[in-house]
Amino acid sequence: MRTIFQIFIFLFVGFTFSGCGSNKARYEKKQPAKLNQEIEIRRYEKALFQLNPDSLENKINLLQNDFSFFLGTDSIKQQQLIRLYDYITDPALVALFEKVEEKYPDNSLFSENIYSLISYLKAYQPNTPVPLVQTYISGLDYSRPVMYFDSILVISLDMYLGENFDGYRTMGIPKYKRAHFRPEYIPVDIAAQIANSVHPAKPEGKLIERMIYHGKQLYFKDALLPNTHDSLKIKYSASQLEWIRASEKKLWTFIIENELLFSGKYSKFKKLLSEGPFTSEFGRSSAPRIAQWIGWQIVRKYMEENPKTSLYELMQMTNAQSILEESGYKP
Repeated sequence: MRTIFQIFIFLFVGFTFSGCGSNKARYEKKQPAKLNQEIEIRRYEKALFQLNPDSLENKINLLQNDFSFFLGTDSIKQQQLIRLYDYITDPALVALFEKVEEKYPDNSLFSENIYSLISYLKAYQPNTPVPLVQTYISGLDYSRPVMYFDSILVISLDMYLGENFDGYRTMGIPKYKRAHFRPEYIPVDIAAQIANSVHPAKPEGKLIERMIYHGKQLYFKDALLPNTHDSLKIKYSASQLEWIRASEKKLWTFIIENELLFSGKYSKFKKLLSEGPFTSEFGRSSAPRIAQWIGWQIVRKYMEENPKTSLYELMQMTNAQSILEESGYKP
């Protein structure tokens, strides 16, 4: 049985659709802060793989000051030395290093974007430290291509070698995921990890709570990446973005009519949140993660209607239904 609020929402499903370009006018704007220091980028993979393996024991300690995140601060013990030797002499990892060197001989493909992102982050949260950036080779660990720890930002450059890199195919990584292993996704993944660091834990309740959670994550990307297209921020192809914009009203109606919005039964709506090349209910030309997209539009509308709410106040809000109600969202 529907609640009064559910009926209210359904009755107000409108006939208007907005949302072209990158929606720059729909979220809080700030000018990027002027950083009082350069962003330092240290290439751990360069420093490590350029060592002569036979001289490792004599040279590795020289890297500790610059790369304590990876090497620690205590004296390198024999067991750790053996692991490092095995790492830099592993043929597969050596080949990865060579590919990374070929793709990223310097930092030009990502340094400017990182500087811009941190400048916007400082505009919203001035007390946030400027992180030290370190790169490395993860061995194609696609679960965490970026790690953020407040004062340090770690990027596995082997996860951004381009969707046609043979190593991704060999590992059996699906094509739709490989499409995101490109340099332009580095700042997108950084913004996502920073959002995770300031956002309350991911909810496990009703669909609306999950939608608003993801909507806030994506809105955080809006703030830190104001010049990045929506398709990159949500990791859609151009055709998927076009499809979901044209289908927004239909999708919202589908959620309401099937009484999914306030359902806490994950099995009923998991396909609307799941990763994949498309959403099976809507055909192969559809976009995945439909509920995340709609949550994003709700949060954008909420912030448009509540301009005094700061980015960080938004990220700490926990009442998803209140955000929905106050947004006046009507696709």
